[in-house]
Amino acid sequence: MLVVGCEGLQRNEVRTPLFLVLEEPLIIPPHQAHAKFQRGRKVQGVNRYDPWCELETDEVSEQPRRIEPGRFLVGRIEQAFIRDYNTRMPAGIGGFGCDDLLFQETTLRMDRGTSPQIRYLRCFAPYAHCRFGPPLAPQQMQWVLGSGLLLTPEEAVRKAKLPR
Repeated sequence: MLVVGCEGLQRNEVRTPLFLVLEEPLIIPPHQAHAKFQRGRKVQGVNRYDPWCELETDEVSEQPRRIEPGRFLVGRIEQAFIRDYNTRMPAGIGGFGCDDLLFQETTLRMDRGTSPQIRYLRCFAPYAHCRFGPPLAPQQMQWVLGSGLLLTPEEAVRKAKLPR
C-alpha cells in the first residue's frame, strides 16, 4: 500500500485548453482563502460523504472579498488518492481499514499568468467501506459546482463570447 500512496499523485499538463469560467461575482468569506461547493451551490461546510470542490484564492482577508467574473486557464491537473483532505496524506501511509473514508482528489491548477487571484480548484470524490473508484469526471465536477462556475474547453468559451 505504501507504493500505491506514493504513486497516487499524478501531474499532467493540460493538452486541450481548459478554462474555469466564473459567470457571476463570487464572494470569498472573511478569514478564508477559499469557497466550497457541493450539490450545485456554494456552501459554508461540506458533507464529507458527498463529492465537493474548493476554489482556492491567494489571500485571506478580514473582510469578504469579491472575485469578478472571468475565464481562468487551467495550467496543470494533479490527481492523488488521499486519506485526509486537510493534510493531503497519501492513502497508503499507515494503512487503513474498510471503515476509513478515503478520497480521490483532483486539483486543477490555474495558469499563474492568466489567473493572479485564483490558485486552484480542488475536487474530492469520497469513498468508504473498501469501495474505491475514479476521481470525479469533468461532468461530475460541474454538477458539484453548479451553473455559475463552468469547466469548459476553449472552443466553448469562444462560442459563449465571454470576456477574455
